[in-house]
Amino acid sequence: MVLAGGLGATYASIPSGEPTYGDVKTCPVDTLDSCAFPTTASLLHPRFAHVMVATAAGIWSIGGSVADGSGGQNPSSEIELAPGGDFGSSYVAATTLAVPRTFASGATASTSAGTVVYVAGGLDATFAARADLESALVDASGVLGSFAISGALSEQRSSPAAVVVGSCLFITGGNGGSSQAPGTWDSFHIDPSSGALTTAASGPMHAPRTGHAAVAVGNELFLLGGSPEWDPNFGPLDSVDAYSVDASTCGLTYESTPYTLPEARWASTLLVIPSANGVRAYLVSGEKAPDTLVGSVAAGQLP
Repeated sequence: MVLAGGLGATYASIPSGEPTYGDVKTCPVDTLDSCAFPTTASLLHPRFAHVMVATAAGIWSIGGSVADGSGGQNPSSEIELAPGGDFGSSYVAATTLAVPRTFASGATASTSAGTVVYVAGGLDATFAARADLESALVDASGVLGSFAISGALSEQRSSPAAVVVGSCLFITGGNGGSSQAPGTWDSFHIDPSSGALTTAASGPMHAPRTGHAAVAVGNELFLLGGSPEWDPNFGPLDSVDAYSVDASTCGLTYESTPYTLPEARWASTLLVIPSANGVRAYLVSGEKAPDTLVGSVAAGQLP
C-alpha cells in the first residue's frame, strides 16, 4: 500500500493553512495491522486531494492542491511519477493535465494501444466544479502522453468516484455547484482499441454521495462511505450501495446489500486487492465525524 501526500487536518481547516504533506509512505498489505508506514520517498511538491493511479510504468500522482508558499492551496495540473513503483527515491515530473484539477477522481483502462488514464470532475483553478473529464495514453515504453478533454459529464462533479467495469467507465456522485451531492451517475463506452469515450447513460443514485469510494467486482459496482453533502458539519456515511452493471448499455440497477463500514468515513484512500472470492477493499484514513480525522484502515471482503 502506498500513501503519497495528504492533508494534516480536516477539510474544514483547509483555509487556515494546515500542513500539506509531501512524503510517501509504504507498507506491505499483509502487515497492515502492525505496520508503522515508514517514509520511503517524497513528492516533488506537497499535495492533497490528488488522483493516484497505478500502471505498469509506475505510480502516478495527478493534480490535487499544492501549497502556494503563502498558506494557500492552489489546484494543480502537475503530474509526478514513481517509475516502476520504485519508492526508494523521489518522484519525477511527467506531463500535465489539460486543466488544473483538485478533488477529481481517476481510473484506468487497458486497450490495444496501451493503458488509458482518465481524470474526471474536480475543482479547477477558479475552484469551480468541472463537468468534464480528460484522458491520456501510457504507451508501451511507459510514457504518459498529453491529456485532452475527452468527455462531458451531465453535471458538475467534485469529489466523484470513477471506476471502470469491463468496457464501461462510470463517474458516480460528487459535489455539484452547491454543497449538496447531485445524486446521479454518468457512464461511457470505452473503445477497446483507443480508449476513446462515447457517452452511454446517466441516472439517479440510490443515495447521494460525495467523497466516496467505488469498487468493481465482476458485474457489480459498490459505492462505499462518503457524505451526502460537502459540509463539515454533516456527518459521513457508513453505508455501502451495490449496483448491477448492464455491460451492453453501461447502465446501473440498484441492489440491496448487507454491507456496512465498521465506521462512517469520507475522503478516504481506497486500495483494492483481488482475492479468490472477489476483492479485498481497504479504506485508509479520512474523516469519521465533523472535524474528526480517522487514522485507521478499514478492510472488508466484497462481495
